[in-house]
Amino acid sequence: MRGWKTAVSPIPNPLLPGSSMESRLLDMWRDVLGRNSFDVDDDFFELGGTSLQAMQVVTQIEQDFGARLPMTSFLHEATVAHLATEVGQFVDARAWPLVVDIQPHGDRTPFFCVHGLTGDVLWFRELGAYLAPDQPFYGLQAQGLDGIQPGVDDLYAMAALYIDAMRTRQPEGPYYLGGASFGGTVALEMAQQLRSQGEEVALLVMFDHVPGGDQVDVGPWASGAASGKPFAECALLVIQLFRTGSRADYAAGAAQGSRGYERCGAAGWVGSWWRC
Repeated sequence: MRGWKTAVSPIPNPLLPGSSMESRLLDMWRDVLGRNSFDVDDDFFELGGTSLQAMQVVTQIEQDFGARLPMTSFLHEATVAHLATEVGQFVDARAWPLVVDIQPHGDRTPFFCVHGLTGDVLWFRELGAYLAPDQPFYGLQAQGLDGIQPGVDDLYAMAALYIDAMRTRQPEGPYYLGGASFGGTVALEMAQQLRSQGEEVALLVMFDHVPGGDQVDVGPWASGAASGKPFAECALLVIQLFRTGSRADYAAGAAQGSRGYERCGAAGWVGSWWRC
C-alpha cells in the first residue's frame, strides 16, 4: 500500500558503547590489542590479550581516571563493561584483599599460591584452568600494591601475614601451599611457621624458583640497587619498588621481564602457562 512504511529496528552496532567511560575504555583496548572488532562484552583474553597488556590497560586507567585498579579486575570478567564499573568503584581508593579467588568452587582442600616478584596474582588464572573444577585455588597477593595499606618488607612478617589471611578461608590444616618465583620462598617460610604451630602442611609447591641463598641480578627494576643481593632480599626490594613506583614504571619493568621469559620459553627452559 502506497504511503505505508514498515517500522525497521536499528541494527545493533557492537562498537557503540553504553557510556562515555566504556567508549574511552574501548579506545584503550583498541590501542593495546591492535584490533577494532569487539564490543563491551567481549573477553580481553579471548581477544588475544595477555596479563602484560592488561597491566598496560590498568596503567592507562590510573593515568586517565586516577583509579588504581588491581590486576585481578581482569580475573573473572575481563570485559569493558565490567571494567567501567570497576573504575567507578576504585576512583574512591579502597584496600585490595590479600586472598584472591582464582577458582573458589569445590570441597577439596584449597590450594593457596603466593605471588611472584610483581606482587599480583593475575597470571595464576591460566594455571587455575588446569586444575579440577572442584579444586579451590586462591592467590595471595602482596599487601601495599593498592597504595593504601602499608607494605611488608620482612620475609617472616610477610609469611605470618599471609597465614592469617589464609586462615580466613581455611582455619586449620592440612594446608596445600605453593609459590611462584619469590613466592616459593614465602611459601616455604609459611610452611615452617605452620609446622612450628603444630599444623600439617600436606603439600608445598615451588615453581620458577631461585634458592634463597643464590645471588641474582634483577636488572632495571631495581636500578642496580638489588644487584648481587641474596634472592629473598632482592625480591623484597623489587616488590617495594613496584608498590612505591608509578604504574608506568611497573608496566615497563614487567615488559622487560616478559621479554626475558619469551627467550626462556623459546629455549624450552620454562612452560607456556605463564603467558596468561
